[in-house]
Amino acid sequence: MTERRILVCTDCEQVISGRINEDGSVVLPLADNTCRCGNASFDVADPNSGPTDSVPG
Repeated sequence: MTERRILVCTDCEQVISGRINEDGSVVLPLADNTCRCGNASFDVADPNSGPTDSVPG
């Protein structure tokens, strides 16, 4: 069974929806199963984390 999650590329920080298999492998809706930047490593976004301010302040 796969679980749909929000993923963040560890290289360019692009956010993408993907599926995580029971073995921990990631399945992306992209032809080569990598980020557009070519990276194949992703962090799972924590849905319980609060909003962040991307503007220095």
